[in-house]
Amino acid sequence: MIETKIVGHNNIELFTRIWNDAKNPKAVVQVIHGMREHSGRYLRFCKMLEDNGYIVFITDSRGHGKTCPSFEKLGHGEKDIYAECVQDQITVSKHIKEKYPQLPLYVFAHSFGSMIAQKYIQLCDLADKVVLCGTNNGNNGTFKLGLFITNIQKAFVGSEKTAKLVEKTNRNLYAKKFDRGNWLTRDEQIFDAYLADPYCKAEFPISFYNSLFKHMTKVNNGIKDIKKDIKIFLIAGDQDPVGNYSKNVVSLTKLYQKHGLDATCKIYPNARHELHNETNKEEVDKDILNFFNN
Repeated sequence: MIETKIVGHNNIELFTRIWNDAKNPKAVVQVIHGMREHSGRYLRFCKMLEDNGYIVFITDSRGHGKTCPSFEKLGHGEKDIYAECVQDQITVSKHIKEKYPQLPLYVFAHSFGSMIAQKYIQLCDLADKVVLCGTNNGNNGTFKLGLFITNIQKAFVGSEKTAKLVEKTNRNLYAKKFDRGNWLTRDEQIFDAYLADPYCKAEFPISFYNSLFKHMTKVNNGIKDIKKDIKIFLIAGDQDPVGNYSKNVVSLTKLYQKHGLDATCKIYPNARHELHNETNKEEVDKDILNFFNN
């Protein structure tokens, strides 16, 4: 694995990890991580892909990890972080295709990253296969209510203040059902490492949530623009609150299928949000590899 930087949208340098030791690689996999985390939490997963014949690229998204200039700036973009992250990932894809023009490009996107990927595949036709892990359907009232609240907050307190109300609401919605508030994974060691990680502790600003809610309330409007020969695999745990315990993931799959897209879905019983870090991760790995290999 090598560490480098790729210049993203508006010349932001994106901290990047690359696994490129696969012999006779089958494809390049572009991994897009979730909110309030970073590429360092995907080392096992990316090495697994490399060991199975794939070159892997993963960047720390803007406002995250080592791309962020300081811990105080975690969660902050320039003006519209969701749109900026989409453009960053398009730039990364172009970089990959310039470097490996002969190889197919696949995407694995998790959580916030999967929501970025929903828009990415509408604007960029470079990816041949996409896995959306722990995602959500933009057509739901939670995003609309969140947009309403954060619009009011922006008007009265400004966009760069910490989104304390949204953060508290999320904790109540996501964490209360689970021991220790661990809605991420049944692997308690992974959760302990997450809690101790300084890049995973920041409370994000109103601007982050406002950008996310603004774009997710209308992201489904662009499904018609997705190229018809792409293959999409949606995966979620039935104990993942992000996708309303898999209900919104199933509804998004059906919406893609209604638009004539090759979209399939698998729901894992008792699994939580981070399927690549779950206690059944070997099963998840096998399903992802089967999707990429066939």
